Amino acid sequence: MAASGGDIGKMKQRIGTRGGGSYRVLMIDDVRHSETFVAKFLPKAVPAVTSADARNIFHKSRILGAAVVLVTVKEHAEFYAHMMLRGGLKSAIEPDSDTA
Repeated sequence: MAASGGDIGKMKQRIGTRGGGSYRVLMIDDVRHSETFVAKFLPKAVPAVTSADARNIFHKSRILGAAVVLVTVKEHAEFYAHMMLRGGLKSAIEPDSDTA
């Protein structure tokens, strides 16, 4: 029984890495970003983010140079980063170190 549990765990791990793993969507600080703009636009680009979340992300990016918007699968991370760029927010994605 324990051996099959180990095999199942290995299978889940392989499936997870084939799907692209988890990626962080980052908002990169830019002097052209205003708190008001980020609070209005970011929730439109990333529906899981509220206006209050967006304000926190804005402040973190100002302090740290970048802030995590959300963690998701690679395909979604690329989509959200692209939507942010189209709206005028600097963004990037990176592998989530917690799962790498």
